[in-house]
Amino acid sequence: MLNDYEINELNEHGLYTTGQFAKMFDIEKSTLHYYDKIGLISPQIKGDNNYRYYSWQQFDDITLILTLRELDMPILEIKKYVENRTPEKFAKLLNKTAAQLEERLAQILRLQKFINGRRSITEEALNAELNKIKIQHLPEEFFYVTAFDGNPYVIEEVYHYEGYHNKTLKLLDIYSPYSVGEITHIDSIYENKIIHHKYFQTKLTNKNDYSDPWIHPEGDYLTIYHKDGYWKTPKYHKQLLAFAKDSGLETDNYFYDEYLLDEMTTNTMDSYFIRISLLTR
Repeated sequence: MLNDYEINELNEHGLYTTGQFAKMFDIEKSTLHYYDKIGLISPQIKGDNNYRYYSWQQFDDITLILTLRELDMPILEIKKYVENRTPEKFAKLLNKTAAQLEERLAQILRLQKFINGRRSITEEALNAELNKIKIQHLPEEFFYVTAFDGNPYVIEEVYHYEGYHNKTLKLLDIYSPYSVGEITHIDSIYENKIIHHKYFQTKLTNKNDYSDPWIHPEGDYLTIYHKDGYWKTPKYHKQLLAFAKDSGLETDNYFYDEYLLDEMTTNTMDSYFIRISLLTR
């Protein structure tokens, strides 16, 4: 084993043990051993004592390798480039990497938008007062909607149309932190149906996310929060209509059913946390 004097002598000549070289570039010794094994970068000098040393002349090589790894470039692709590098190939590599980084950045921004939106939605649910009708002034909002033409009594058909709704969102490249909800016509209450969806809806974070969105107008809304799940929602529709009638309020024709807490936080549709709103006139 080398003593401190011998190590200092080596360092003065620009030579470094595997441990020193690894520490200088903040990587594990095992990483250097692997790179050596596959022929990507190996110790440049073999001493009389059979020790192998990396050289200062390899600083640029290891920096290049680690930079390309940080960009998620596969090891074999790095090896191929390092062995046959040219300015032209480097320019091509940079162009390819820049495109990949732009794609990753777009994905990160979408994820950040989703997480921030979900956090806000969840906090709204956790701070909501349950089963109490209030009048709230809500802003103008925008929705992507698809019609529901199936049998509302058959859950498989509900899932089928919801699946179609989600598929079209992906095809249109619409990413939203909001769960799929419903826009339900008040006629479904008067007709005494268990539940009827006029539309499936997804709230948009920006009106420009879709060229022809459904507009949820700014105004005063009767609102109620409940966590009795999907099938109990018509009961709360009726409560809002009864409250409007008793209060002498005219209403719009549509309930907005927004799922604040769904399968991401609960195992059953019977415990979904839902906000219902109905525009007053």
